[in-house]
Amino acid sequence: MSGEPQAEQPTGGDADKVEVTYSGTPIYTDNGQLAVQYTITVTNNNTADPEPPEGGESGEEEQPEGSDGAVTVKIVQNLSDECFSNSKPLGQETGDLDGDWDSEKKALTWDSVEIKAGESWTKTVTVLIDTSNLDSIEKLPTELNSSILVYAEEGEEGEESTEPIAESSIAVDLRTFVNQPGNIVPADFQPSEQTVYWLDNNASANRPDPKVYASKVGLEFCIAGDSGVEEWVKLTNDNMAQLGLTEMPTIKGPTDNTESQWTLSAELPTTITYKGTSITQQVKWRMTPPAENAEIPAGTGENRGNLSEVYYLDEQQNADGSETWYYLYRDEVSFNIDLRDAVNAGKIIEDQLKGLLTENFKLSYDAGDGEQSLNWDDITVDIKENGDGQYTLTLVNAVAYSRNGKGVHYYLKPMGSEDQEKKIPLNQNWPGNGEGGDYYDVECDNTGLD
Repeated sequence: MSGEPQAEQPTGGDADKVEVTYSGTPIYTDNGQLAVQYTITVTNNNTADPEPPEGGESGEEEQPEGSDGAVTVKIVQNLSDECFSNSKPLGQETGDLDGDWDSEKKALTWDSVEIKAGESWTKTVTVLIDTSNLDSIEKLPTELNSSILVYAEEGEEGEESTEPIAESSIAVDLRTFVNQPGNIVPADFQPSEQTVYWLDNNASANRPDPKVYASKVGLEFCIAGDSGVEEWVKLTNDNMAQLGLTEMPTIKGPTDNTESQWTLSAELPTTITYKGTSITQQVKWRMTPPAENAEIPAGTGENRGNLSEVYYLDEQQNADGSETWYYLYRDEVSFNIDLRDAVNAGKIIEDQLKGLLTENFKLSYDAGDGEQSLNWDDITVDIKENGDGQYTLTLVNAVAYSRNGKGVHYYLKPMGSEDQEKKIPLNQNWPGNGEGGDYYDVECDNTGLD
C-alpha cells in the first residue's frame, strides 16, 4: 500500500566467484556419426549467508546484508572451427533451458541462467563433425578447439558485462580417436598373388613342403597418403589393427610340391575406411620371401638341408613393380687338379694349393646369356687331397640351373690372355723351391666334359 515500507529484495552474489570447467570427448552417435561430447559446468562459489571480511570478526559482512549469493549469467559455447557442423547440436532445442543455436556464428547460448549460491549448472552437448571436406586421415585435426565464455547479467534490465567473468577452452584430438583399433574398417578384399618357380630339373623331392614354405613368407603393406611417397611396412601382430584386421592373413600355396610353378595367394583388403567419415584409403600389398636363415627343410628324407642350402633365390623385378621368385637348385661342381711334382706333392697342403689357385686362376660361369666372372669370395670352395699329387677342387652349393631351366656351366681358367704361355711362378715358401725360380706349367684338359 502507498506509504507503507516495501520488503527489501535480496541482492545477488559476487560474480568473481563464478568458475567454469569444460571437457570434451570424441564419440560416435547411435547412428554412427562422428561427434564430440562436451560437458559444461558453471559453479557459483558464493554463499547465501553473509561472510566476514578477511581478517575480520564474525558479524562483519563482506556481502551486503540480505544477499542470497545467487548469480545470473549468460553462457556461450563457441564452436566456430570449420570442422564443426553448422547443424544444431544434438538434443538442443530453441529455448532458455536448452540453449539458442546460431548456425552462422556456430555458437550455442544460454541466456539468464540463474545459479544459486553453492550450486552448479551443468550441460552435456553433443556436437556433430562436418566430414564433407575430410577426404584423408591427415586432414582430421589433432587439436579441434572450442571454448566456453560466461558473462554476468546485472541490473533490472538484465544488462550483461562485455568481458567474460569466467572462461575455458580445450582442444580435442579427432585423428587419434578415428585412427584407433575398432574404428578402422577393412574393405574390398582381393587375392594378392606371388609366383614362385623351382628350377631343379623337375627333382621335386628336393623342394620344401608348400605349407611350411608359405608360413615363412612375409607380407608388407603400403597405405597411400597425401604425400604420394610409398612407405612399405611389414605386417605384424602388433600393427595389423592399423588396417582393421583382427588376425593375421593366411598365405596359401599348392597342395603338394610336384609342380615347378607355385602360386601363393592371400585375401587382403585393398581399401580401408574410417567409421563416421567418408575417408577411404587405398592399400597396396606385396609378399616377401622367407629369410635366408628361416627354418624350412628342403626335400624329403632324414638328412634334409635347409632351403637356402639347397636352393639359391633369384628375385626378378618385373616392369609392373611386382617380383617373380626363382629358386635355383644348388649342386657341387668339381675340378680335378693334378700336380705332377712327384718329389714334393706329398708336402703340399690344401690351404697352400687353394691360395695358389685363387691367386692365379679365375672363376666364371655361363647361365645361358654369356660367360660371367665369379668372385672366389662369393662361393664356398673345398679342396681335398687324393694322393700322388691328385686333388679335387669343389665349388660347394653352386647354382646348377638358370632362370630358363638350362644348366649352368663353370670354368676355372688361368689368368692372362688365351695366347699367353701359362706359367705359375712359385714363391720360396713353396715345398722344394727354397732357392726360388721354380714354376708350374698349366695344361687344361676338358676331355669328356659337355
